[in-house]
Amino acid sequence: MDPTPILQVKHRLVTFGIPVDAKHLPQGGDLVQSFLETSRNDDLETPIELHAQFIEHCVPRNPDIALAAFAAFNNSFCARNNIHVVVQEHDLNTNQAKAVLRGYFSAWNIASARGAVPSSTPVLFSDPSVSMMAIFGGQGSMDNYLDEARDLVDVYGPLLADYPAKMSAFLQRESQDPRISRCYAKGLDVARWLASPESQPD
Repeated sequence: MDPTPILQVKHRLVTFGIPVDAKHLPQGGDLVQSFLETSRNDDLETPIELHAQFIEHCVPRNPDIALAAFAAFNNSFCARNNIHVVVQEHDLNTNQAKAVLRGYFSAWNIASARGAVPSSTPVLFSDPSVSMMAIFGGQGSMDNYLDEARDLVDVYGPLLADYPAKMSAFLQRESQDPRISRCYAKGLDVARWLASPESQPD
């Protein structure tokens, strides 16, 4: 049996390989070329950043290569830990961490549809003596909670799917109730505020 071909992605001193089916190797080479020509990768310093951004580049262009890149990412970085732990261990700054998470989760829907989502038990639940827990999140440290929500939608878009749109539609309908509509003269179109920060009321 022939060994699986490896698609090489190299930018400056950072290199990684993705095992791909031989029939996808030509398209993979084209994707690497377009990624290196069109992406904002001048600031990429680590393999995890480059790999995550390559996944994000592939998702709308070739689901097969995106899935192969996602699987290779999981094998390289997430074999023992959840992606959030991995990001923390790599000591990335906020922008780098967001870019890695966004790239990683950009392939989530493809992986989910093909049954290729990594299954792992969070460390907290690997202890049989832990049966129930609750986490209480206090007020965030941001002055504008819509900015925080915008960041979450940007990073976790495929996981959140249409939740913000559905909740926004619900809030918009509720704000038109005659008993409270005078309190919401500008409505509650949160989805529009998230998409267009300039449209949100003061």
